[in-house]
Amino acid sequence: MAKKIYSSKIIELGDFIAAANMIIMFDEAMALPELRDACVMHTGNQLTGMIETGDVYKISGAEFKILKVGSEVRKNLMNLGHITIKFDGGEKMTIYFFRRDSW
Repeated sequence: MAKKIYSSKIIELGDFIAAANMIIMFDEAMALPELRDACVMHTGNQLTGMIETGDVYKISGAEFKILKVGSEVRKNLMNLGHITIKFDGGEKMTIYFFRRDSW
């Protein structure tokens, strides 16, 4: 069985999250009010290790292989509960720190 290195509980879906092929997540206590409509709010932000390329991300019973991990993911999860997950289609997925020059 794979070791769980990150977990959180989704508590709110913003009104505009389905408009793109990505999910922007913030810990509910850290997100600015003006970001809430475009984000997935979560709580219980627990990171116990490094998220790495090749790991598997599970959400709502679906599994996705992680193809790329931005350099700021760990820091931003720890400090803000923030990551952006960009779906590339099919069963592929990339996790990025939300910084456009990384894409």
